[in-house]
Amino acid sequence: MRLLGQTKTLHIFRDIITPGHPLCLVPSVVIVIRQLTPLSVSASHLLSNLHWPPVRKRIDFKIATPTYKVLSTQQPAYLHNLLSYHQPSRVLRSSSQLLEVPRTKTEFGRRAFSSASPQIWNDIPLPIRYSPSLDSFKRHLKTFLFTCP
Repeated sequence: MRLLGQTKTLHIFRDIITPGHPLCLVPSVVIVIRQLTPLSVSASHLLSNLHWPPVRKRIDFKIATPTYKVLSTQQPAYLHNLLSYHQPSRVLRSSSQLLEVPRTKTEFGRRAFSSASPQIWNDIPLPIRYSPSLDSFKRHLKTFLFTCP
């Protein structure tokens, strides 16, 4: 990968993109890296070389991390009130630490934290959910999300 003109590219983006510009939502690192790589390299190949998971997996990570914090510390209370453990009518071995997924009728409702968080949490393997610390949870979750299809 050639890194010629790196300073020039950074100055161009700093001058063009103002705080209200839509590209401010895109990490500037990605913009600079894309500008510095040949066009023959695909974006997915570039992201895998950087060890960045696909966008869907990053969203799952961003939702699972606060879920772990809420379940381990019960704080903040407004998020803790949105989550509840599944109480099956019979005692099952598979029901350990599963969260209740509320029924929703719309796609908008499925994207809410109260619905998306239990769905993502229930898909995480038990050893990761039982991680002793937040750092351990994040490390194992990133590995899991990066390696699973």
